[in-house]
Amino acid sequence: FWLKNLHICFSVVMPPTGAWSQTTTRTVVTLNVYDLVEQTPILGGFFHTGVEIRGIEYSFASGAGVYECGPRQADGAKFRESIEMGFLEEEARLSSTLARLREEFHGDSYNVLFKNCNDFSDALCRGALGKGIPAYINRFAWWGRQAGRCCKCCLPAHLRPQNPAAQPLTHESSFTVFSGTGAALGSTGQAAAGPAAAGASREARAAAAERRSQSLAGDATQ
Repeated sequence: FWLKNLHICFSVVMPPTGAWSQTTTRTVVTLNVYDLVEQTPILGGFFHTGVEIRGIEYSFASGAGVYECGPRQADGAKFRESIEMGFLEEEARLSSTLARLREEFHGDSYNVLFKNCNDFSDALCRGALGKGIPAYINRFAWWGRQAGRCCKCCLPAHLRPQNPAAQPLTHESSFTVFSGTGAALGSTGQAAAGPAAAGASREARAAAAERRSQSLAGDATQ
């Protein structure tokens, strides 16, 4: 009799296995922030970002479009911090958001002011979580957009939006875009291209990073 009552009490106190697993396996969404130059940010800075979900970091670069890499391992940038954005509640919402953004953020559409990696991170977080990234992350680009609207002729041709009617994706720099090749979503990555292609890709990203650093250094001395 005593053992029977103990079994009943234990069954009432302990949550069902399914309910327990649901509360302990929530998927966290993390924004990884990188410095593109040596800097002490005041109000904003020159940042690259990627969104980490289940051990995969999603980002956007010129030429590569939307790509995947290891967490906190973006080429040509120095990792600064991780910001927890929230928890993923709907798997289908993430899948549909990634599918839409892969079409929208193709490699040729990159623009350092109007459609950059931070715009992608913001759009992914808004689609998956319903909230955007901190405003200071893309503030310099936002300022550039406002100046460009006031006096478009002051912007170099490569900084002007490809579609003048397009609106910036966020609510709130050098002239060399953040570039990379990465592994496009849905592809098998660099491994499928073989060691030679992977080596060439690394050299191309290193060269792009060097050109970006030199450009930023030149802008800072002007």
